[in-house]
Amino acid sequence: SIVPAAAGVVGAITPWNYPLMQAAAKVAPALAAGCSVLLKPSPLASLTCLKLGEIGRENGLPEGALTVITGGPPDGKEGGADCLTNHPRLDLLSFTGSSAAGSALLHCSANKLRRSSLELGGKGALLVFEDASIDAAVDWAMVGIFSAAGQVCSATSRLLVHESIATELLKALEETTVALRVGDPKAEGTQMGPVISATQRDRIAAAVRKAEGEGVEVLVGGSGPPDVPGLEGGYYVKPTI
Repeated sequence: SIVPAAAGVVGAITPWNYPLMQAAAKVAPALAAGCSVLLKPSPLASLTCLKLGEIGRENGLPEGALTVITGGPPDGKEGGADCLTNHPRLDLLSFTGSSAAGSALLHCSANKLRRSSLELGGKGALLVFEDASIDAAVDWAMVGIFSAAGQVCSATSRLLVHESIATELLKALEETTVALRVGDPKAEGTQMGPVISATQRDRIAAAVRKAEGEGVEVLVGGSGPPDVPGLEGGYYVKPTI
């Protein structure tokens, strides 16, 4: 007969985008399966995970069932969870984050024959065929790349468009992008807020400059800050096509 058994101690490492959703998706099934969880959120977005730990404690979670470990290296550097991933009593690892960090964690787990689950970055494309609705394609592209300032693993950062509709689609994308309202995410009418940090802002600007240096034409936006009063010095980037 098959006897289900808890995996043991689960390490859950979550990124800074959608921090509460990412944590809940890892913590809830692990606790339900009888595992204890060590939750390590990004140092850039730890407050919601700390609150999740408080809620668990206030609602009867046994001592040690859920532990939230905060902190880490300065912004932009990989790592920060070595004390967790190198621990010999960690039985299972669940990680969501960059491919570079995931590769390092998988090597660590391989040396310990530890079960691991990795959800890493991607670069998927949005395919637009000649019979597609231009309006629908633009809507999907805009939501995919500019929601959460593009900081999602499923961002539609590449479009592969049938040549017969490429000019029309590109024009519609330009018009819609120019009209996007960038600003304080708490302000009414804002459609795109800042990115998470100065490091991310500078990486995005550097990617745009690199593209320009390789001959890519920037039709909307660019590597500089948005031309919006009051956003100077913030972590804002221009919506760019």
